[in-house]
Amino acid sequence: MLSLIVFLPAAVAAALLLVPATAPRPLFTGAWIAVSVVDLALVVAVWLGLEPGAGFQYEQQAP
Repeated sequence: MLSLIVFLPAAVAAALLLVPATAPRPLFTGAWIAVSVVDLALVVAVWLGLEPGAGFQYEQQAP
C-alpha cells in the first residue's frame, strides 16, 4: 500500500502528459483532485491501522 501512496500521483502525472494541451483545463484539475482524494484516503487507512508502540508495521520487502 505504501508504494501505491507514493507512486499513484506519479502514474497519473505520466498519464496526463499523454493528454493534449488543448484538452479542457477542468480535466487536469479534476484528475488531480480525484488523485488527491484517493491518496488521502489511502494515507488515512494506513494511519488508522497503526498500532502505537508496535515498531515497524508497514514495511515492504523486495523479492
